[in-house]
Amino acid sequence: MDKEEGDKGEDIMRSDAEQIRVRLLKRIKEEVRGIKPRPLYRSRDMIWFLTPSELISYIFRSKVSWFVHPVYRYVVKEKYGNYYYYEIKVKRDMDKNEISLIAEGATDFSGRGSYEKMLIETFIRDVLHMPIEDLSPTILIGKLRRRLERKRK
Repeated sequence: MDKEEGDKGEDIMRSDAEQIRVRLLKRIKEEVRGIKPRPLYRSRDMIWFLTPSELISYIFRSKVSWFVHPVYRYVVKEKYGNYYYYEIKVKRDMDKNEISLIAEGATDFSGRGSYEKMLIETFIRDVLHMPIEDLSPTILIGKLRRRLERKRK
């Protein structure tokens, strides 16, 4: 196989991967189209959603232009399985501050929760192409506590 044939093969593979990504993005948009994002908590630098579907819907509806690597997944171990929180940091403009988008409601032990976990992890991995880093939930609790204390002052 000469170099030219190898380059064509890589282009075809890249093209196929991009087509799959576009179809996946379209499918995810269809899934969350009817979902209106309703934040549980909102501050200048954090928006907290009840479900990952609401977070994804918010991303599609808002003017997010930059995603900050990596995505954090906070794992809470429970009796029947794990409960997950996801934090995606975004920027609306290059000069603006980061906003943390946080979603809860993903599990690996219930029907809807498992679906939410699959949806957001597919979105992160295959659409955003971002790594997911697991962190302790105490870090998330500390972040929330600091924000609430600042808000009180």
